[in-house]
Amino acid sequence: MGASVAFHLTELGLTDIVLLERETLASGSTSKSAGGIRAQFADELNIRIALRSIAEFDAFEELTGGAIDFEHTGYVFLLDTDEDAERFREALALQAGLGVPSRVISLDEL
Repeated sequence: MGASVAFHLTELGLTDIVLLERETLASGSTSKSAGGIRAQFADELNIRIALRSIAEFDAFEELTGGAIDFEHTGYVFLLDTDEDAERFREALALQAGLGVPSRVISLDEL
């Protein structure tokens, strides 16, 4: 998180930034992130935040010159009640309206 904050502060024009790490640069929480990013949420705010995050990761190498091997992968949500399935379909409609490529698949497609 510290490396990210330092990067974004420089993007805002600050130049006197000190990042203290116990070991090497970006060896703290930055290097241990799980790396999973999804935009499949049921509310507009979280979807928009996730889409912005994905765009930032897509542009990371161009912005910094450092590759992070970011890959777009999918998520699978397993639902076991009709109520959950209905809420999920409602969320899919919201996601589609905001540009998130989500869909329902059958068990056979798994």
